[in-house]
Amino acid sequence: MRYRTVLTATALLALMVASALLMPADMSDASSQEWIAEENNGMTVVYDGGDRLTVRLDTDPGIDMYHVYINGKDLSAQGKEAMVNMGSPLDNTGKYLIVVHGAGISASCSLRFATMYSIVAASAPVAGGTVTGAGSYPAGATVTLTASPAEGYAFSGWLSGSTVVSTQPSYSFNATVDAEYTASWASVPSETEPAVVDITGDTDTFVMPTVEDKPVVINMAEEISVRVEGASDLAGKSIVSKVEEVQVTAEVEGNAKAYEFTFTADEQPYNGKMLVTLPYTPEEKKEPAVYWQNGSDLVRMKVVSHTDSSVTFETEHNSTYIVVAEPVKESESYTVAYIALAVFGILDVAILAIAIRGTRKA
Repeated sequence: MRYRTVLTATALLALMVASALLMPADMSDASSQEWIAEENNGMTVVYDGGDRLTVRLDTDPGIDMYHVYINGKDLSAQGKEAMVNMGSPLDNTGKYLIVVHGAGISASCSLRFATMYSIVAASAPVAGGTVTGAGSYPAGATVTLTASPAEGYAFSGWLSGSTVVSTQPSYSFNATVDAEYTASWASVPSETEPAVVDITGDTDTFVMPTVEDKPVVINMAEEISVRVEGASDLAGKSIVSKVEEVQVTAEVEGNAKAYEFTFTADEQPYNGKMLVTLPYTPEEKKEPAVYWQNGSDLVRMKVVSHTDSSVTFETEHNSTYIVVAEPVKESESYTVAYIALAVFGILDVAILAIAIRGTRKA
C-alpha cells in the first residue's frame, strides 16, 4: 500500500511537470489583441506577426525602388504595395514608426500591438431607429455612438445595462472594456394619444422619454402593460418595468393567477399612479377581480376596465397581484333586474296611455 501511494504521487508530479512544459507561456486571449496601424499619412501597414509586413501606399510611387524605415532601420521596397522582409518579428511591447522615402514619396504611419475591445450597440425597440459606431476599438481609443430615430419615434437615452449613460443621441467615451449599449426609443405622442414604449423583446429596462403633461404606456408582453400618468417627473431616468407570473399563495376562490409587478426609477420603487393591465380569462356569469397581496391580507383593487383577455386596474405599488374571476354579486344582479322591471313598467304605462287616448278619439 505504501509503495502504491509513493508511485501515485510520483506520477502526479510527472503529470504536473509535463503540463507546465506543454502549456503556452502566454495564456492571454489572442483574439482580443492585434497589431494596428495608426496615424496613417499617405500609407498604411498590414502586419499579423512574423518577420514580414506589407506596406500599402495611397498612390503609385512610379519608381522602381524606395526606402522603408522601421524605427530608423533602412529596408527596401518596390511598387504601390510591397512586402518587406524585416529579418525577425517585431516585439509586441514596442511601438514602431514606419516611414517611406524616395523620389517624390513621403509617407508614414505608426504600428503597435494593442488590446482590442468590442463595443456593441443595439436598439430597443428595434424599429425605433438605427445606431452607428459599434465595432472593435484599441484600448483608450475614443468611441462615438450615434442614434438616429425612425419616423414616428424619438430618442430617449443610452443605456449600459440598467444605467443611463447619456440622454443625447451622440455619446462618446474611451474604450477600456468590452461593452454593450442600448439606444432607448419611444413613440412620438400625438396631441390626444400617450407616448408608447415597447419592451416586448429581451429587455425590461429603458429610458423614460421626455413628455409634457402626457402619460406613457409601456408594453411589456401580450396583454401586459402599464400606463404611467405622471411620466414627466421620470424623464431621463432608468426605468425597470416587468411582470412575472408567480405561485398563488393566498386563499382565493376560483381559478386565480398571481403576478409580481415591478416598476422602478433609477433603482427606486415608483409610487405614483399607474394603470396596470394583466391577462384575464373570463368565465360565465363571473367578473374580473384583482387583489393586492399585502402580506397575509388581500386588498381589492379598483378595476378600471376589462376585455375578454385582460383586466386593467389602478395601483401605486410594486407588489404581487392576484387576478381571479368572481361570481357577480347578488345585490348587483338584483339592482339590474329592478332597473329592467322599472323600465319595462314605464313602457307598459306609456303604451296603455296611448291606447286609451286612441279609443277616446274614436
